[in-house]
Amino acid sequence: MKIIVAKAGNVVVMAGDDLTLTSDGATGRDIVAPDFTTANAMLRQVDALPNPWAVGAYKHTLAGGFQLVDASLVPDRMAELQAALAAAATARRWEVETGGIVLPNGARINTARSDQDAITRVVANAAEAGIESFDFKAASGWLSLTLEQLRGIASAVARHVQACYGREREHHEAIAALQTVAVAEAYDIGTGWPSNTEATS
Repeated sequence: MKIIVAKAGNVVVMAGDDLTLTSDGATGRDIVAPDFTTANAMLRQVDALPNPWAVGAYKHTLAGGFQLVDASLVPDRMAELQAALAAAATARRWEVETGGIVLPNGARINTARSDQDAITRVVANAAEAGIESFDFKAASGWLSLTLEQLRGIASAVARHVQACYGREREHHEAIAALQTVAVAEAYDIGTGWPSNTEATS
């Protein structure tokens, strides 16, 4: 029995343990072009699928064609694509979130989680400790800051982080709303992210 996921001309996407080709072909779930494998005869029988045909698990018939056995055995390609896209959007959010920002004065600020936490702690404790000026080590070099200036940096970092999460959510919601495999395959998770070269306004 062979699980046939898609068929377009001589290009067939197949899955399942029953698909075993020669060293020139492939095993498992692959896109196989019959002209590029010595297993041509076996693969060309796919052209005998019923018309119209449904994706699913097929078995050989005595007449040499295929008979649908169970369409539910086919992996949910749409669900797989959506899961992969959502994971990619999350990975992109982490990359942008922790990639730093550049303030209007040109100072580059690290935004790794440890940097976010350090800035937050200093701002939270500074007033109580009576500290009014700070030596701050930015990614671009040392800065001498007042408490208000440090608060401004903390605000810029917070806006950047929130913008990253906001964009991730927008991507996740858009991905969940996708209706077709073709649209999912064309979906671009690289759009709309905040910049790492300037602070979020």
